[in-house]
Amino acid sequence: MSKSNIKPVSPAAKAVGLMRVLTSTRIGLTAAMLRDRIPDYQGLSDAAFERAFERDKSRLRSLGIELTVEKLEADALGEVRYRIDLPAHRLPELHLSDQERLVTALAAAAVGGSGWGSHARRASVRLGGVSASSPGVGAGARAELSSPPDAAEALILAALCEYPVSFDYRAANGEHTERRILPWGVGQQAGRWYVFGGDIERGGERMFRLDRIQGSVAQANVRKAEMVHEIYGRPDKFSMRDELARLTHRDLLQEVWVALAEGAGAELKARGRSMVEDRGVEVVAVNGVYSDVIRECAAVGAAVVGPGDVAQDIADTALIEAALAAHDSAGEDQSSPRLRLSAGGRPSTDQVLADVISLASVIQSEGAQDIDELATRFAVPRSEIERWLATLELGAHIVEDVSTDQASFGLRLDGNTVELSADEELTYPLNVSLQEATALLLGCELLLSVPGLEPSVHDAADAVVEKLTQARAQLNDFSAIVAIEPGQHRGETLRFAEMLGQAIAEQRTVHMRYASFEATTERNIDPLTLVRFDDKLYVRAWCHLRGEERTFNIERIVNLEVTDRQATHTLSDERPASSTGFPGGDPGTEALLGFGRDSQWMVSSFRPSVTRRTDTEVIARVNVVSAESIARTVAETGGDVRIVSPPQLRDDVRAALEDLLESSRLCRTVGTELVSQLAVTPTKNLNPTSKQEQK
Repeated sequence: MSKSNIKPVSPAAKAVGLMRVLTSTRIGLTAAMLRDRIPDYQGLSDAAFERAFERDKSRLRSLGIELTVEKLEADALGEVRYRIDLPAHRLPELHLSDQERLVTALAAAAVGGSGWGSHARRASVRLGGVSASSPGVGAGARAELSSPPDAAEALILAALCEYPVSFDYRAANGEHTERRILPWGVGQQAGRWYVFGGDIERGGERMFRLDRIQGSVAQANVRKAEMVHEIYGRPDKFSMRDELARLTHRDLLQEVWVALAEGAGAELKARGRSMVEDRGVEVVAVNGVYSDVIRECAAVGAAVVGPGDVAQDIADTALIEAALAAHDSAGEDQSSPRLRLSAGGRPSTDQVLADVISLASVIQSEGAQDIDELATRFAVPRSEIERWLATLELGAHIVEDVSTDQASFGLRLDGNTVELSADEELTYPLNVSLQEATALLLGCELLLSVPGLEPSVHDAADAVVEKLTQARAQLNDFSAIVAIEPGQHRGETLRFAEMLGQAIAEQRTVHMRYASFEATTERNIDPLTLVRFDDKLYVRAWCHLRGEERTFNIERIVNLEVTDRQATHTLSDERPASSTGFPGGDPGTEALLGFGRDSQWMVSSFRPSVTRRTDTEVIARVNVVSAESIARTVAETGGDVRIVSPPQLRDDVRAALEDLLESSRLCRTVGTELVSQLAVTPTKNLNPTSKQEQK
């Protein structure tokens, strides 16, 4: 290849070329040889070459591909030579059963909406998993789960590899500080994610909430004299699950008396025990996390009226007042037309390179492949597979022959079939990277936290976790480092989840009484998949009443019966995004929302099409079902979520907030009087009822 004819190629193709060179030599190449033979290095200054070579080595290392560095005894100059020892990167035989291979696909789908999704998908494919939408994956095993926070990936990897990190942290009192810790473990409990570790700055052990981490997590620089690992390292018997169990804070379940207006808060009414009802207001006793109940009350214009001194708190009404004040003070954001939002752009070079390597590994180890089937397995369009193949072919041919001992390599397309020809030593699957294995393990842990799935799925997920931790040495302590705890759910919620899981497995229609925000209705549904979002459980189902797929909060189910009727609808491959944060909602209106520092953890739940981060908030383009639905979010966050545009939606949300405030004040006044009268004259006929009596 003439150097003058070298055309610009993508960074991923260049990295493929470097990998091709380093795997093709058995005696290794010096830095000077690589500089002479790889077009991307030619013409660079010494300093620029060093930077480029270090960048590419780091890129390969992040994919789990380490360079072998050695000196030849016969080399009089004693120069360092580099090569990639492919046999050392071979995927160990994990002996996965068919059911376990299916579970890898489910685990990949479970984290598919997060930054872990592409990592988990590649790992699943390399382990022989199929697409989660394939017919062979049982419907009863399906689950969709909310995305872990962005910081989770960096912190889990740091805990596995035992290196310190730094991040900006907003404490409960609003103070912002830079923290340096050596992470010991990462886990989720009650819908919140935590990292636990040794605090390098302040000493001792510390627990941090991930939703309070501002910006990105970076590897920290430490001085040797600080003896970080000796002083702040993870204890031998550490268990993140045990640390989560020791969490004690005010977010504990307790009984709260809530006053609700007629026709509002059907979910709270369904969960609670009715105490008294009069003058269009009902007081119900609800078991819940106090702070969560306060937010729920703000969202539906209700008020906490007991027991005891909590009635004086008025935190729910204050949230709505704060939301209105923030709404008015913000005004219309005149800069919004000039916002340059990012939809994520093209995949990163690292991601493309990882996909290309995974594709090549599958074709090399399994033989000729149908391109359409590859697209199904990788859960991408056919055009994406074709781009990866083009990158692979270009990368393999942009480098000149480097030695006579190189292994042969060739890509052949025959109609719809693709085949790679290579020496025998290249025809086995490469090992999954640490990120890929960790992502898949995280998906398995999330699966195990969802009630209602078939027991065989839980058993298979347990087996995959045990076997996959053998793939890389850093994963030996994964179960101690990462813990996903099941949510705090009522007994009825868990029972209904089990019944829905049974109905999904047996493809049965379910009859239920369901309490929405506005009313309680009778519904016949064909349940399709269980969903865990944060700490809440949902079921996505075909609703016979609405004639479309809908998502139902299992906590709002009043009563449920699995019928003998065969379900008539199955899970569709395409899932519309929802502004409520889970699949199955109405398309709604496109809007720009601003998420303040306390609410940025919510952004991913809205499935934004584009986002942009500023110094004070994240701007996201989302679909909003209605002004009333987004007003509930604005109210429960005290205005930390705002409407940037369109103007009409801003006006409609303000009107909805005013209605919520009026309702909250009325409920507080009437509810307080009703509770007072009930305490003084408990036998007075104020229409006290109970939900059990109403059934």
